[in-house]
Amino acid sequence: MTHAIEPLPDTTAATCAPLVGRVMARIHGALRSEVLVGLDRLVVCTCAATGPSASQPRLPWRFAELAGADVVHYGSLPVVVVRPLDRDEPVPVLVLERDQIGGALDGLSTLRRLIADRRAAEVPA
Repeated sequence: MTHAIEPLPDTTAATCAPLVGRVMARIHGALRSEVLVGLDRLVVCTCAATGPSASQPRLPWRFAELAGADVVHYGSLPVVVVRPLDRDEPVPVLVLERDQIGGALDGLSTLRRLIADRRAAEVPA
């Protein structure tokens, strides 16, 4: 049996989008969390979530701080990770539900291209 759920107001646009400026991609995760990708930074937002998982977003990561991003599996959980330059291990930022993996891969394609463009612009000619 399927239950219809009333959509909650989109507080993400009001709370997190200003942290990245123009939103180039959204990667939706479990519990209404998401990664917002701007032109030069990304933010992980759980503002639209309800209950104890709701929180204020972390300060944005600038693309200059990142080596990349990917989807990895921790056991059976697909998780979006970012790879900061100052760490050896990737940082898990977003748990995905099975039906969100395709959309996440599309958003990660945009994110990877923006990270690569930013890093290429910083390399002296």
